[in-house]
Amino acid sequence: MKKNIRFIITGIIILFGVYLYAHIGKTHNIYDQNVDTSQYKATAIYTIDSVEQEFECTEDYMDGIKLKCKLSGNTASVSVKMVLKEKETGETVAETQIFGEGLEESKFYFFEFDRINNCRGKQFVLSISEEGADAANYVDFCYTDGEEESTRLYFDGQEADGTMVIRTVTNRFDVETFCVLLVFVIYVWGFMRFLYCLFR
Repeated sequence: MKKNIRFIITGIIILFGVYLYAHIGKTHNIYDQNVDTSQYKATAIYTIDSVEQEFECTEDYMDGIKLKCKLSGNTASVSVKMVLKEKETGETVAETQIFGEGLEESKFYFFEFDRINNCRGKQFVLSISEEGADAANYVDFCYTDGEEESTRLYFDGQEADGTMVIRTVTNRFDVETFCVLLVFVIYVWGFMRFLYCLFR
C-alpha cells in the first residue's frame, strides 16, 4: 500500500514538473525557416530612414518579437529604435530604443514588451530606424527573398520582395513540449526499471 502511494505521489510530482517546464516562450516564424542562413540578406538600414515589416499574429496574444541581427564595427554608439503598431488602428502598442552594445552578432534580439491581447488574425507593423551609424559601424537586420503570406516589407515606404527574419513570441503552455518531455521521462524511467530488474 505504501509503495502504491509513493508511486502515485512521485507520478504527480513528475507531471507537475513537466507541466511547469512546458510553459515556454512559444515562437512563430513569419519568414521561411527552410531558407539557409547563408542566403540571408541585410536590410542596410543605416543607408535609409526606416524599415517596416507587416505581419499577422497567429496567437491570441504576444509578449515579444525576436529579430536576427547583423553587426559591423563599433556599434556601442549606434541607437536602434523599434516601434510596433496595430495596422488597422495605427495605435502604437510597443516601442523601445537600444544601443548596439546590447546586441550580439548573428543572434536574435528579443524585443520584449507588455502583453498585447486579442492579437489573433490582426496585422501589425514593426518599424525600425537607427541613429549614429555609418558605413563602417552599424546595426543591421536580416531578411529573406520572397514575400511570405500575410506579410509586406518596406524600405523607406517602398515595398520590397522579401520578409524579415522575425519570430513572434507568446509565453504560454505548449502541449507539444509537454507531450515530448513526458514521453522522454517515461522512457528514461522505464529504461532504469529495466536495468534495475536486469541486474537485481
